[in-house]
Amino acid sequence: MVGAFIGDLASWTWQNDKGNFYPYLISEAAHKTVYSDVILLTAQTLINNPDIPLDQFGATQERAFGKNTAEYSVLRSIAIAWLYDSAENTREAVQKYILHEEKEEWYAAHFLSQLIFSLRNGSTKNQAAQVEHLGTFRSFTKEEHWRTGDGTLSYVVRAWMSFYDAFDYGSTIHNAVKQQGNTTLNCILAGALADAMYGCENYYVKKQYKVEDIFAICITSMMRYIRSTEKNAYSLPKTMHWAMWINTIG
Repeated sequence: MVGAFIGDLASWTWQNDKGNFYPYLISEAAHKTVYSDVILLTAQTLINNPDIPLDQFGATQERAFGKNTAEYSVLRSIAIAWLYDSAENTREAVQKYILHEEKEEWYAAHFLSQLIFSLRNGSTKNQAAQVEHLGTFRSFTKEEHWRTGDGTLSYVVRAWMSFYDAFDYGSTIHNAVKQQGNTTLNCILAGALADAMYGCENYYVKKQYKVEDIFAICITSMMRYIRSTEKNAYSLPKTMHWAMWINTIG
């Protein structure tokens, strides 16, 4: 899940500080968007109360973000994909908690959550692409309509394309910034997929940049993210599980 937050910060860097994008991925000045807040609040809420009634969950989201959007619905599925221990439970939670309004975002959220769940449980890219939701995800990726559209399912398809053609977290983000549309959404979705397979610490850096520990850069950036939420800053040891970290900033 952290890979989605790193993608958010990397997107800011690409759009505002390109000189630091390729050597470091994330600028010292980078800051998050509301997209990260949606993912984080979803995770915090469901970790603290996994069976929270839908009306309470919806009210919590509405107080924080106002009117729901298709993008918010899909982003919630990133958190859900990391919280449950089976594909069936993940599907049920997505169905209940994404707060979708339209069919396309329903498809997008279900596919994204299943892809992340499959990847984080050891599937290859080709195996993950066979996940089904009234059709295989692979079949959607082959249709020009979904590859070039401007809806949420098209964003998931392009995020997959960015990830599928990459070899680590960093190269996934490099691909994502070149996709059409909303760069921030591209990077968050692609980063979430890459993190599920590679982890966000796996980033090939050209030798001339001489950056030895990209994980440290990621963690430094996440500390800035936490501070920007106007909560206390906490250190994040390498061995700390992401769910434990999320609870510390709740």
